[in-house]
Amino acid sequence: MLVLCAASLDVARGKRRLDDRTMILNLLGLGDSLPFIFRLDGHRVPTTDLAVPSAVVVAAALVLAVCGFYAVASPRPLPGIPRRRRIVLADAIEALLARDVPRWMVDRTARSGSDMVQISPMGPLGRPVVVLANDAEARSILLRRGADFDVAGLHGDIFRGLMPRAAIARPTDAEHRRIRRLTRDLMAPDFLSNVSAPKIYAEVGHVVDAWRAKAGLARGRPWDAAPDIERLALGVGCSLMFGGGGRDGEGTAGLVRRGPEPPLPEHGGSESAGLGDGPAVFRPAPLPEVYAACRYHSRALLDAARGAPRLYYFVAGFLPRWKRARAAVDAFVGARAEALSGDAGDDGTESYPTSHLEAVLRRASSDGRGADPGTAKDEVYSHFLGFQDTVPHVISWAVVCLGIYQDVQRQLRDRLRAVHARAGAEGRAPAVAEIVDGSCPLLDAFVHEVLRCRPPISSSSPRSGRA
Repeated sequence: MLVLCAASLDVARGKRRLDDRTMILNLLGLGDSLPFIFRLDGHRVPTTDLAVPSAVVVAAALVLAVCGFYAVASPRPLPGIPRRRRIVLADAIEALLARDVPRWMVDRTARSGSDMVQISPMGPLGRPVVVLANDAEARSILLRRGADFDVAGLHGDIFRGLMPRAAIARPTDAEHRRIRRLTRDLMAPDFLSNVSAPKIYAEVGHVVDAWRAKAGLARGRPWDAAPDIERLALGVGCSLMFGGGGRDGEGTAGLVRRGPEPPLPEHGGSESAGLGDGPAVFRPAPLPEVYAACRYHSRALLDAARGAPRLYYFVAGFLPRWKRARAAVDAFVGARAEALSGDAGDDGTESYPTSHLEAVLRRASSDGRGADPGTAKDEVYSHFLGFQDTVPHVISWAVVCLGIYQDVQRQLRDRLRAVHARAGAEGRAPAVAEIVDGSCPLLDAFVHEVLRCRPPISSSSPRSGRA
């Protein structure tokens, strides 16, 4: 460009300067290709018809614009933390193509050889994200430095499309703390012993009965236990969150008690031709409508977490299946809230609430602000979804672990039989009170190890409150 601009000669500089510039153009191979449209002191001056200078200026402007956009859009790396090369799209393409984003993040730390890396999954103009793959350090940050972090905006968008008034979808403000106070009694020892434990005991008993029936029909063949464990989580979650079975004989009680029914093998029995020693296949019991809606919403949360949750929920709102699932949940939870509100004043005696929903409604009434049905519904339904998305994976991992390590299973069985020797001598299962009051250190250690190796929540995404 500088060479071409030099062709705009100053008349006062004379013939020698003109010859020098003409020689430069000839060396570059441009002297013969440029038109000569005027003469200066008897010499032809190479120039263009103004198209070439204009194109050069435009090209230079584009180059400068691209360089400026690259400088502005490239992620601003944090010093001292390993990262990839600085590129405009950063890690956006890899994040979109990854089937399991948390696994992809962990792989990035493995490739870098460090427990902490920084990535830029939001692409241009996005802020860097620091990935910490160290359980002890992450736990220390979440427990001891909670004041420095808040819920990330993307995290709130993922849950806000399903439960906008739940605490998990809000930043840590006054309203968030008020909603959290509504559920503070749910993990109290009295509530766990008198409400949660009997419901869990009853649902596990249904699954044990179903597995005994399956074992008799399978005749030594294995079968897939994952659907039963998932159904167990749905049944326990529905009973814990929304109650039933104590004061009404329909609705939730009927749904909860329809756990894994005594199944029948497909194709006319477990001795069907061609099965051989392969696994026995059983027909699953049909899911109640609210269970199916919960499964659908769980998959929706995973899909929304892959990116652009607001756009995802906007499009999903037009789908008939989405509308049916929302209507089923609203009708079910609304009916349970109305029934529990009507039963609250039946007698003057104070008793334990029968579910999380009833506990939330009671707490809201006692706080003097009245029970907000929308907030109570969203908060309890968020617990239901969280229960269904976490408990089956933990239980499945524990079952597989006990199947692999048979010696640990035998030791655990012996210790439990020793703790509940009276129930074993009487030929019955231990009662709820016996299980709650009993102590088995090996069982406690096994549970802690399972939660360490397969935590219910494998990742968290807090946002730093500091610049």
